[in-house]
Amino acid sequence: GFLYNLRRKEISAAGGTAAVIGGGNTAVDVARSLVRLGTNAVLVYRRRRQDMPAFQSEVAMAVEEGVEIRELAAPVRIEADGGKSVLTLQQMKIGNSQTGNGRAQVVPDGQKTRRLRVDRIFTAIGAEAREPWQLPPAENSQTLSMSHCILTVKDRPVLFGGDLTNPLKSVTDAIASGKQAAMALD
Repeated sequence: GFLYNLRRKEISAAGGTAAVIGGGNTAVDVARSLVRLGTNAVLVYRRRRQDMPAFQSEVAMAVEEGVEIRELAAPVRIEADGGKSVLTLQQMKIGNSQTGNGRAQVVPDGQKTRRLRVDRIFTAIGAEAREPWQLPPAENSQTLSMSHCILTVKDRPVLFGGDLTNPLKSVTDAIASGKQAAMALD
């Protein structure tokens, strides 16, 4: 994607305004990189800033560099408008409960929407399982649970790791998943 091409020096300048959808470390890295390329970067996140899974020090540095954060805003529609894109953002509000990971639940704030006109849109939302069978199983006698990896054996060994098993979604934790997977198979 974008960060890969940037690292390979295939992107050297940008400009205009870009929306970055997400609240994790990748979204923050994309937004900061865009600012460094001369782009007005707007990070759109459906929860509050303090609920972002990105490292808070990185978020603070992004803001210092010029990244704008639109919190409590969820994209609901994208329309073309003369070579640009117009994002319709549903305004969100804090609900009455918390999610399983301790973040405040958010719900739509009635019909309140805002529009954001941008030149480009980047999505950097977390990697999650698309199908129920891709989720790690509950612990039982056929699972070996390690800090970054889960091995289960039914008909054949199946390993779960990376974003599916790590509370912190970082490259370091993903590498740890790979190492532990090798140890579990051994």
